Amino acid sequence: MSLVAIYKHFSLSPHYNLKRFIIYTFVLLTSLQLIYAHALIQDIIRLKEVRTIEYIPKNKVLGIQITNAILQKESGGNCNAKGASGERGCFQFLPTTYKAYIKKYLGTTTLPMTFENEYNLMVTVNTLYLEKGYTPYQVALLHNQGHMGKCSKGINKYGVKFDSCSYAQSIASSIK
Repeated sequence: MSLVAIYKHFSLSPHYNLKRFIIYTFVLLTSLQLIYAHALIQDIIRLKEVRTIEYIPKNKVLGIQITNAILQKESGGNCNAKGASGERGCFQFLPTTYKAYIKKYLGTTTLPMTFENEYNLMVTVNTLYLEKGYTPYQVALLHNQGHMGKCSKGINKYGVKFDSCSYAQSIASSIK
C-alpha cells in the first residue's frame, strides 16, 4: 500500500489528525513493516479518543529488547522459577543482589520482588548501561557475572555449570 493510499484512508477518518499521520508514517517508514503499520493505523482510526504518543529513545528500546531476551534466558517467563544457587523470580536475582540493585538504581529498599518491579529495574539498568556506551553483549555479561572482566566458565559453589561468554552471546544474538 502506498503512502498516498494510507494518507487518503487516514484522512477520511473522523479522528484524522495530521500530527498522528506523520508520526505513524515515520513508524511505517522506519520499521519497514507495511502490513503491521497499516494494521496499527487501522486501530488508531478506530480510537474514540486522542492518545499521546511518546517518543521512546533508541537506548530504551534496546534496553527493553535486552530485558526481554534475559527474561526468556533466565526463567522462560516463569516468575516462580528458583535457581539451584538461590536465585528467584523472572530474572533469577539472588535476594541480596535484588535489594542492592533497587537501592542503587531505584533509590528504595522496599520494593517486593514482583514481575513488574523486576522488569522495570532491568529496563532501567540495561538502558543506563547502554547510555554509558556498553554493547548488548556487555550488558548481558554484566547481568550474568556482575562485572566487565574476563568471561568466566566453570562450576559454582552450588555445583551448577556456568559459562558467562555463551550466556552473553546468546542474549546479544537474539537482539534484532
